[in-house]
Amino acid sequence: MKNGKIVEHGKHEDLCQWNKEYDELIKSFDKKYRGNSQLLVDSTTNTIKSKRLTSTAVSSSNINLIFNREETEFDITKGVYGVQAIDYRVGGKYLSEFVCAMALLYSIPIAASPLIFFYISQEIFNAAKKMHERWLKKINRAHISIFSSVFPSALINICSHDLQEVDHTLPKLKITILMHFGIILFTITILGIICPWLLLPMAIFVSVIIIYQLYLRRLILALNESKIDSITPIYNHVVNTVTERATIQAYRKEREFVKKFNKFCDANATYDFMIKATKLWIEFRIKFISAITLAVVIVICAVVNGVKDRYQVLGLAFICTIQLTQSIVHLTAAIIDAYGSLMTVGYIDNYIQNIPQEIRDNIDRRDWPLIPSIHFQNVLLINSTDHEPLNFSIYAGEKVGNLNIVDINIDVLRQYVDYIPRVPILFNGTIKYNLESNNRRTDKEIMDALQKVFLWEKISKFDNKLDSNASNLFSVTEKKLLSLARIYLNSTVFNRSIIIIEDLEPDTELINNILQDVFKDFTVIVLSNSPNWNAKRIIKLQHSKETRALKSNNLLACTKK
Repeated sequence: MKNGKIVEHGKHEDLCQWNKEYDELIKSFDKKYRGNSQLLVDSTTNTIKSKRLTSTAVSSSNINLIFNREETEFDITKGVYGVQAIDYRVGGKYLSEFVCAMALLYSIPIAASPLIFFYISQEIFNAAKKMHERWLKKINRAHISIFSSVFPSALINICSHDLQEVDHTLPKLKITILMHFGIILFTITILGIICPWLLLPMAIFVSVIIIYQLYLRRLILALNESKIDSITPIYNHVVNTVTERATIQAYRKEREFVKKFNKFCDANATYDFMIKATKLWIEFRIKFISAITLAVVIVICAVVNGVKDRYQVLGLAFICTIQLTQSIVHLTAAIIDAYGSLMTVGYIDNYIQNIPQEIRDNIDRRDWPLIPSIHFQNVLLINSTDHEPLNFSIYAGEKVGNLNIVDINIDVLRQYVDYIPRVPILFNGTIKYNLESNNRRTDKEIMDALQKVFLWEKISKFDNKLDSNASNLFSVTEKKLLSLARIYLNSTVFNRSIIIIEDLEPDTELINNILQDVFKDFTVIVLSNSPNWNAKRIIKLQHSKETRALKSNNLLACTKK
C-alpha cells in the first residue's frame, strides 16, 4: 500500500520472498515492538484463522472510494501481528492494575495510622507517666537540706516546663518521627519496585541528609542547651520580684526589675529564634537537594525503556519522590526538636537521680511518741564553729518519746509533729480541702474546728462557705489560724502531738489564748522575737548562747536577739 492505494496483494510468505520493501517493513515492525515491550515472543509461524476486512478501491480524481468487504483466511506470525495486542494488554491493563495495587498499598498505612498512633501514644504516655511519677516521688522523698540549697525556680522549672517536655512535647515528636520514618521506608520500597535504578539517587539523597544532620548536631545541641539555661533566670527573677515586692517598691526599683525581666525574656527568645532559623535553613537545603534528586529521577525514568513510555509509572515515581522529600523535611524538623526535649529529660533525670534521699529505717514504730517530750542535743542554729550548740531537755525523757529521732519512721514523725512557718502556705483549692484533704471529717466537725480558732464567723459570710477558694481570702494571721484548725482536725490522739510555731507577731495574744485553751494537751514550741510569752520555759538566745527562765504555763518559748 502506497499513498492510501493497494499496489500489491498476496500471501505473507510470497510477499516476504518477492517483495523486498514488504520484508523490510515487517522486520522493522517486529524489531520495534520486540524492543519496547521486552517480550520474548516466539517468531515461529503459527497458522491461525482470522477474519480480515480488506478493501479494494478504484481511485481517480473524480470518483469516490468504493469499499468492498471480503472475508479471507490467511496465516500470520504471532511475532508480527500479535505483539501489538499483547504489548497493549500488558502495558495498559496489567500496568494500570499494578499502579492501582500500589496506590491501595500506599493507602493502607494511612488508613491504619490512627490505630497504630493510638497504640504508640498510649505506650509513650505510660512511659512519660512513670518517668514524672518517679521524679515527683524522688522530690517528695528528698532530704530536707535540698529545699534550702536549691532555688525554688529550679523546682518550678521541673514541675512546669520539664514535665511538659515529658508529657506532651516528646510523645508528639516521637509519633511524628515514627510516622514519617514509616512513610519513607514504604516510599523507597515502591520506587525500588518501579525501577531498581531509582534506589541509587534515593540512597545518595538519604545519606547526604544523614551526614548533614550529624554535621549540625553539635550546633543544635549547643543552642538547645543555651535555651534551657536561659529559662531558669526568668523563674528566679519572677520569684524574687514577687517575694520582695515591698522592698522593690520602697526603693522605687520597679522599672529596673521590669527591664531585667525583659532582658531575660529576650535572651530566651533569641535562642529560640536561632533554633527556628536553623531549622528553616536546614529545610531550605534539604528541599534544594530534593529538587536535584527529583531531576535525577526524571532523567533515569526518561532513559530506561521500560518506564519512559508508561505514564502511570512515571506519575507514581514522581509522586513517591516528592512525598519522600517532604517526609524527610518533617522528619528532620522533628529530630531537631527531639534533641532539645531529650536533652532536657536527660538533665533533669540525672539531677533527680542524684538528689539525696531520706534514710528510711526498717523499724516501723507506729506507737511513737508515748510521751511528748523533746531533747535538744548539740543543735546549731547557724553553720559556724564560733557558736556553741544548744543542749536542753523539754521534760519527760531525754529524747522524743524515749527514742532517738533517727530511729523513727519518717512518715510517723511527720504525722505527729506539726510546723507552722512565719508565712503559712495554703494549697490551691477550697477551704475544706486545705483543712482536710482526705475527706474523712464531716462539715460539722470542720465547722467546730473553725469555731475554736475564731474563723467560722468570717467563713460563714462567704457565698460558698467551706467550698470557697482559699487563695486570696485570708491574712497571714488567719492562715496560721487555719493551720491550727487543720492540726486540730488531723490529730487523732491529742496528748501525742507536737506543734512548732514560728513568729506569732502581731497577734500574739489571740494565738496564745487558743494554744492555752484548745491545745493545752499538746507540746508547743514557739519561736518568737517577743519576750512577752506566758510559757512554762523560756529560752533566750543571745549570740546563739542560751539563758533559761521558768514560768508557770505549758508552753516553751524560744526568744532570740
